[in-house]
Amino acid sequence: MVVKKVLLALIVTTTAAFSLGYGAGSEFIVAMISIASGIAWLLLEIFEKRFLNSIFFIIFTILAILGCLKSMSSLILLIGFTTNLAAWDLSRFLLRSLNLANVENKAGFGTRHLYRLSITIGAGFLLALPPIFITFPLSFVTVFFITLLGMIVLSRFILYVNRQNEKGG
Repeated sequence: MVVKKVLLALIVTTTAAFSLGYGAGSEFIVAMISIASGIAWLLLEIFEKRFLNSIFFIIFTILAILGCLKSMSSLILLIGFTTNLAAWDLSRFLLRSLNLANVENKAGFGTRHLYRLSITIGAGFLLALPPIFITFPLSFVTVFFITLLGMIVLSRFILYVNRQNEKGG
């Protein structure tokens, strides 16, 4: 039950972020599309009709992309897209968890999923915040080499973890 309440709160937050962001930019038609999509998703989740959850995720993702093109506030876009992603994940989780027979197991399973999701979404949100507030000019070549270095380090780390798993397992 807690998972469903969190899901409904996330849908409301997603809808509010995009509708306020577009409303502040005088894009009232897109703001109304956001509100209509949010209300439809909310009603479908209340009545446990989750077959369209991916469609609403795509709609709000398109609204985020349009917001980038319209130079909407980065913080509002980050909040809207983060809550959209979390709402979609929880909706998919509730759809998959219908097959759990044990009610006690279902509640514990939902709590663990919420815990993992909150850590993942929170970490991603915190990593995305500094670039919003701190800007400094970098050339494309510098960004390219920093990205390349990051990819090399990440691939080495993945290889190391795989080797450790093979030794342990």
